[in-house]
Amino acid sequence: MSPRRVLLVCYYFPPLGMGGIGRPVNLFQELPRLGWDCHVLTVKGVAYRGYERELAASLDQSRIHRAGSYDPQRLLYLLGVRQVGGTTIERTRAASSRFFPDSKVGWVGPAVRLARKLCREHTFDVVLTTSPPISSHLIGRQVAQEFNIPWVADFRDYWTVEPIEKAYHTESFVRRGNDLLDRIRSGADALTAVNHSIRSYLTKGDVIRNAYNEHQALAWVAPPSSDRYRIGLPGNQTVSITWEPLLDAIADARHISSAIDSRIELVQVGQIDPSAFRQEVERRSLKCRLSLHGQVSRTSFIEALNTTHLIYLGVPKIEGLQFIPGRIYDLLPSGRPILCNAPQESEIAEILRPTGNALCFEETQIRTAVQYLADADARFRAGTLGITPRPAYATPYGSSTMAGQFANLFEQFIK
Repeated sequence: MSPRRVLLVCYYFPPLGMGGIGRPVNLFQELPRLGWDCHVLTVKGVAYRGYERELAASLDQSRIHRAGSYDPQRLLYLLGVRQVGGTTIERTRAASSRFFPDSKVGWVGPAVRLARKLCREHTFDVVLTTSPPISSHLIGRQVAQEFNIPWVADFRDYWTVEPIEKAYHTESFVRRGNDLLDRIRSGADALTAVNHSIRSYLTKGDVIRNAYNEHQALAWVAPPSSDRYRIGLPGNQTVSITWEPLLDAIADARHISSAIDSRIELVQVGQIDPSAFRQEVERRSLKCRLSLHGQVSRTSFIEALNTTHLIYLGVPKIEGLQFIPGRIYDLLPSGRPILCNAPQESEIAEILRPTGNALCFEETQIRTAVQYLADADARFRAGTLGITPRPAYATPYGSSTMAGQFANLFEQFIK
């Protein structure tokens, strides 16, 4: 019997790095083990914030197909720009408001043409599109209609990061966005979402959560002996994701555990403004040692956090919305306790609660975080932290489980 095939349409894929590539890479690697030959349709080189070229080199290039594009990031690349910083990102975001449904719409035409070629060369049983960008779904819808292939539309965010009502600045774009969402809902054979909040926004579909890469997770080890209590700070420092609640909690913890800040080392991994971060530490007169790694590869990400005894997570805060950063799944197999700045009744708290060693808190509950840090410091000094990598509570969030859920969904379309 010939293998079943799925065409995965995703803009963000290695050598592009950062959070958006985790889900498609995990599917690309795991689906073949479940009897589904996975081909990826993605974009040619674009100017971007971070790259993971080693990861790209490790993937089967014969099943990765790249289409040109007329979107701003692709045009910058053709002009010789490779790495873009915060200023460029802000400018492109401002320009994005002129495009519908998003700034990647210039990818749709070339991607559809390449998809037609691929569909003539292979027999695809399913086409899976994942957003953002929403433009990916335009490609999937066209391919599904022309070749009569079942289409699954996957949502990793509401629309952009935010829902349609917040993503656009004009009423006409909001109206067009809602019309397009209706067409996706009615045209797709199935909808999937990474969490219940996004699924509720879509009003239909299945929840298939993100996952950690099981092969990469083998790199997690227990922290080495140290006289420093190391707290990991993964993620990118932005306006909506800050580490100020943690710094406030450390400052207040000095009233419970004398000189706790002088025993702490903050291990940061991700994009950061080092000067601004140091100013926040100094403003609170903290004596914490700082180890700022900046943006690194996934391998170096784990290597840096392997030295830590606790991990702190900041979560995007946009009124009325819930977010579950993809990196939380990458951190579960670390076995580290997790202190998270998020509501205790949030979905992220539901994921962390079964670990038995996590705490979610809001700024109004800073005392709970203070006591949590003081207790953790006491266990560290007593040598009773007991960190075990790849604990049982992480297993349901492995990449093979996620891929299995998609494979089961695809099976419904096999005649």
